[in-house]
Amino acid sequence: MLRFIVLSAFAAVALATPILDTTLDKHWEMWKDHHSKTYDDKHEELKRRIIWEDNLQTINLHNLEHSMGMHTYTMGMNHFGDLVRNSFQFSPHGSRGKHHVTSWGVGGNTMSHHGE
Repeated sequence: MLRFIVLSAFAAVALATPILDTTLDKHWEMWKDHHSKTYDDKHEELKRRIIWEDNLQTINLHNLEHSMGMHTYTMGMNHFGDLVRNSFQFSPHGSRGKHHVTSWGVGGNTMSHHGE
């Protein structure tokens, strides 16, 4: 019984530990440097890295589909690449009010829109 509990605990930790694509380490560092990104601690950086990798995969898959004629535009990573949809607000008109960004530029669709 103790063996089962110990194995279950190890399995839970293994499943909870995010797996990063280490082949992207250099690109992550370049992206952070290019956009002057810093994080409060390693936990926050890990969270942002996971989001960034997910967004990068979304961009790459979309652009592959574009190359097969499935879309009329391409996507590219921008300075919002470590954010998820609706995770920030901006005020495009000074003090006129804040607006949630809900389309291209944030989250699973974090990328700049090129073309059309």
